[in-house]
Amino acid sequence: MGIRTSHKFLFLIALVVLAATVLVFTGREERRTGVVAATTSDPPSEPDSSKKMKPLEDSSPQKSLTLPPEGTPWAVSKSRLFARALRGEKAAADRLFRDTQNCGKSLLLQNDLNAFATVQQSETPEEKYQEIQRLKNRLRDRLEGIENMCTEGDKAELARDVDQILLAAARAGDKKAAACYLDASFHDLAGTPQQAEFERYTQLAPQFVETAVKQGNWSVVSLMGFAYAPGKKFGLFAQVFPIDPVKEYAYVKLQELGATGELKAQKAERLNSIRESGAVPEADLQRSESWAQSMFEKYFHEPLETDQPPACFEPASGSVNE
Repeated sequence: MGIRTSHKFLFLIALVVLAATVLVFTGREERRTGVVAATTSDPPSEPDSSKKMKPLEDSSPQKSLTLPPEGTPWAVSKSRLFARALRGEKAAADRLFRDTQNCGKSLLLQNDLNAFATVQQSETPEEKYQEIQRLKNRLRDRLEGIENMCTEGDKAELARDVDQILLAAARAGDKKAAACYLDASFHDLAGTPQQAEFERYTQLAPQFVETAVKQGNWSVVSLMGFAYAPGKKFGLFAQVFPIDPVKEYAYVKLQELGATGELKAQKAERLNSIRESGAVPEADLQRSESWAQSMFEKYFHEPLETDQPPACFEPASGSVNE
């Protein structure tokens, strides 16, 4: 998602700073619930999650819930909904998650616009300058309706509470929030997570994976296929879900069963690659295939349309970073 101008130095430095700030809210925590029993129909078990935290219960009737008006600034929305979301009120948790997404998007888009402020027309080739103007207009279009959601002063509070907000929405049944909670990149970018956050994530992430599969959550299946594959992964994500070709095969097989066309061919190619590597015994491959087939038939009733993770906090396509 990137645009490079001939005057890159002036605003690229700004973009690096803004990216490090806002990506704190991006989701890449693709790990969650997967304590899968090692039976002939299950893939190898996930990390131990014997100390399961009970799901939050909805403590008030949904009919009595009142939500802030649409467009309410994030800080106000959070002050009204945060405690209710943590108590397990689904409507409050879903709304706060959505407002938090818009807050992150608003900050990134505003920072992108601010970065362009350093570009001077007199010092920029006309063609490039006009391209920048078009991008600025697209950024403003995407800001419409959320431009007042967040300010620079909200960044610290957002970074502090985002994992709790994601967790509340995920536990309330929001599939996208579950995937975003598993994608723990906001922890990685913000630095070492607090001990309570670390313990909470390592306990709950495997559970979330297991639940997500039983909810037919393709986003999490795709995250897990990535989680166990070779590649650069950092922080909590890498610690809780290390590389494992047997588990990767199981999740990629599940994807292949739900995919069509080119995506299905890509997944089949990856499965063949794992087989041909000789790294996975045939018995494990068969067990993973049986698990994938069983999960697909029981829980997945929609086709897999993409293997890309959900956009958690980044703006829609067309920003300066596109």
